[in-house]
Amino acid sequence: MPSDSQQFKDLAKNIREAILAVRKFVYKTMRPDMSKADLRDASDLLKTRKGMCGNFAVLTTTILRAAGIPTRIVAGVFGWTGTFYYRAWCESWDGHTWLGVDSTVEDDQFSAGHLKLAAGNVEAARGAVYFGSPSIHIVDFSRTISN
Repeated sequence: MPSDSQQFKDLAKNIREAILAVRKFVYKTMRPDMSKADLRDASDLLKTRKGMCGNFAVLTTTILRAAGIPTRIVAGVFGWTGTFYYRAWCESWDGHTWLGVDSTVEDDQFSAGHLKLAAGNVEAARGAVYFGSPSIHIVDFSRTISN
């Protein structure tokens, strides 16, 4: 496939910009609330604007899928200040690779502290966080599209 052509590089850049715009929207719209940790429908999330990481991931995934961008829910652990915490986020396909998208943090850059243990939908991510076979996928950043 001619994925190295400028046309495809420009398309991937536009998709990445759309992914980041949705990530920022969800980050600015939602507020963390431990009392709203249960997973809810994206319509309810837009009304209440409260939830935890799984809710942020559900809303982000729903909006990106509505925009035609393939996106999946991911669960795993997140290392922060020397401790690992359960975390949910999503990954979106930019036409070249799956990009990690965490709408619970301000920074666009995805952290190396995210360790994915399951991917797919909410049920798959929820059920395999602690039981399953983690794998590591090394991304060759020399092949990614630069701005």
